[in-house]
Amino acid sequence: LKMGEIVVAPSLFPCALTEHGRAGQLFYQTARQLDFFLNEPLEPPDGDRRFALGIGGQGPRAQFKNFAGECREMTVAFTDLAGFTSLSERLGERIVPLLNELFGELVPIIRDHHQGYVNKFIGDGIMFFYNAPLESPRHAADAVASVLDMHEAIERFNARLKERALPSVFIRAGIASGEMIIGDAGGAGTTDYTVLGDVVNLASRLQSGNKATGTRTLINARSAELLYDQFLLRPIGRLEVVGKSEAVMTFEPICAASAATEQTRRL
Repeated sequence: LKMGEIVVAPSLFPCALTEHGRAGQLFYQTARQLDFFLNEPLEPPDGDRRFALGIGGQGPRAQFKNFAGECREMTVAFTDLAGFTSLSERLGERIVPLLNELFGELVPIIRDHHQGYVNKFIGDGIMFFYNAPLESPRHAADAVASVLDMHEAIERFNARLKERALPSVFIRAGIASGEMIIGDAGGAGTTDYTVLGDVVNLASRLQSGNKATGTRTLINARSAELLYDQFLLRPIGRLEVVGKSEAVMTFEPICAASAATEQTRRL
């Protein structure tokens, strides 16, 4: 199955800053410069920690190992909202608060519940990754757990859509683990703490590959290997992906192994 190229839009970072948050952040940015000379880790004020780190209330700035760029094994995920086009055509500009309502439920799952880093919003989709800036040996499991939780959140969201006589939606996700480059990318005054590399492209194409396989989530073989039987996986088969000389083995995560029933094990 051939999968086409994915065009990634510029980064969008939604930030809600109070007056206290702006003042605290300005203080933190100024004090951080002194911190480099003092060679001591400096943690921003509690109220501004989320803005400074991009993740909910996690750890000091010292956890950021190398903004300039480093190679490490990580897990990256892309999601896309299926059914969004028909919904947006029906609602017009009213789709924006509805999309924000959905993101308001999905982002905490990634960032607060599973310590992921929300990298960017791509239209109705989200790109996020694990094992940076905070290191975690569970990065593949955290990514899969996040996506499975997001599927459940979508079901609750659909219940509210039904009450408003609106059509339901669902997400497709692609997850890939492997070596990638993590660091600041961009020009003067505008940078994006992001991941780059072949594995990142693969995750994006696995997301779109769900349309061809009839699945909701696809992961690569390295992700499956890192899960250590923590999740019930259904082998999907080898897919031909643009940019890869050999077909890629893929799996669909069904549920946590501890929650598997006899019916799900027969899938």
